[in-house]
Formats: sequence, C-alpha cells, structure tokens
Amino acid sequence: MPIDHANSARDLAQLAHQVPSLPLTFQRINDLVTNPQSTTAQLAEALSTDQGLVTRILRLSNSSFYGLATRVDTITQAVSLIGTRQLRDLALATAVLDLFQNIPNQVLDGRKFWEHSLAVGTATRLIAAKRGERQTERHFVAGMLHDIGLVVMAQQMPEKFCANLQSAASSAQPLSVIELREFGFDHAELGGRVIEHWRLPPAMMEAAAHHHHLLTTTKYVHDCATVHLADIMVEALAYGSGGEPVVPPLDPPAWEILGLAPSDLVPVCNALEQQMVEITAIFLS
Repeated sequence: MPIDHANSARDLAQLAHQVPSLPLTFQRINDLVTNPQSTTAQLAEALSTDQGLVTRILRLSNSSFYGLATRVDTITQAVSLIGTRQLRDLALATAVLDLFQNIPNQVLDGRKFWEHSLAVGTATRLIAAKRGERQTERHFVAGMLHDIGLVVMAQQMPEKFCANLQSAASSAQPLSVIELREFGFDHAELGGRVIEHWRLPPAMMEAAAHHHHLLTTTKYVHDCATVHLADIMVEALAYGSGGEPVVPPLDPPAWEILGLAPSDLVPVCNALEQQMVEITAIFLS
C-alpha cells in the first residue's frame, strides 16, 4: 500500500510534540549562558541546584574525558576551567538522559541504548577534536542525541517499533529502511523534529535528522558527517546497541567532507576505548 505522505507528516509532528519539555534547571542554565550580563557565580549556583548534575560534572572534569592537569573539586572551578557553554552542553546531555530513563526494556534495552548513544557522543567529540575543532562538547551532545527518535518510537508506539526491529533483523536491512517503508519517515527524521521541538541548535537537529542519509543534509555538512562516521564506527565496534541488526552503510563523501582517512580513526578508537569505561560509569551508574 502506498504511503500517505500527508498522514506521515502529521504522525511525525504529533510524535515529536508529545515529547516532554526539557527540565527547568537546564532552561535556567541555558538562559544564563546566553545572557551576556550573567555571571560565573550565577551559573555555578544554577548548576548546583541539581546534585546529580554536579556529581557528573566533577567526575567528568577529573576523568580522561578532559585530561586536566588540575584536580577539580568545586563546580566554580569547573566553570572556570571547562567553560560556560561546555558545561551547558553537559547539562543538556544529563537532562536528556534523565528524561528518558524509563525506556520499556521489553521493547528496547535502555542500558545498551544509552551505552551506544554515549559511545557515539564520545566518538563524535573525538573525531571533531581530531579535525582541530574547539568546543567539542556540542559534538558530544549531537552524537549522544542522534538516535533519540528511537526512544520516542519505543515509548509511544512500542508494538510497531518491535515489529520493525524484527523485520529489520529477519531481512538484515538497516532499521531506517524498514521505518521509511512502514511510516514514510525514520527515527533519524523524528529525532531531528524532537530536537527542533526543544529549540536546540539547528546543527544538532540536522545531525540527528541526517545521520543515516548524509547526502540529504543541506547546511551543517561537517556536523552531520561527524555524527554519521561516529555512528558507523561505534556500530562496527559493537558498543551497546541502537537496535540496528547490521552496520549501516557509510556514505563515501564523509571522508572528503571531514578531511580524514580511515587510518585517522586508529587513535580515535584507542581514546574511545579508554574514555568509555569512565563515561559509562559516570552517566549510567
């Protein structure tokens, strides 16, 4: 039966807008970071209202994720050493993870999903750093959120989601191929809509929406290519599980877009292996 694209667009919008808003704590932190009149003390105070966030930030600050020479013991030190926008991005990562803690395990293994997402976030950040980019935390969040559409499907349409997983496994096809056939959209496009619904940066939205279809991206080509490559690398290394029965195909232009060669991923893989032990303990303990 042909897909009714009008119904598909309506279903996509409805799924995205049923997702809860980001917590008020994050919204307060984001407001302070984007306000040039705010102070470091105000940001530290806002961060300190969430003890779980404080614990994660301090543990990250003293891990190989940053590799700082100075031990960080207070949130004020973290703000000074790491930076306001970087901590805002880490607060966003924590907020989203906490928002989707209750993934129905009979539908999608929540721990394996977040292991995969954190690994893609870490790999995205490492690839961006390899390219000499700064403020790599935004890449960490973009990678971590790339599959957020999967969680929304698992929560809001569990029976159809399970059927798609089974169909992808039995046919050895990428999950997005099955979703496009069944719904007219896939979890990547849904994830992009959710990120847009949260009013997060457009680059993050495009990185999620196009991480399986790099050649369809319009503006933020480097961000999309970084997440695309990181996702495939993590799938090949089998960190956690995003529900894919096969490693998705790599769009060859990714190497040229990023100015990288396959050999450049060797140190990235080594660093990923080292950091994932700590990242998993910090975010999923």
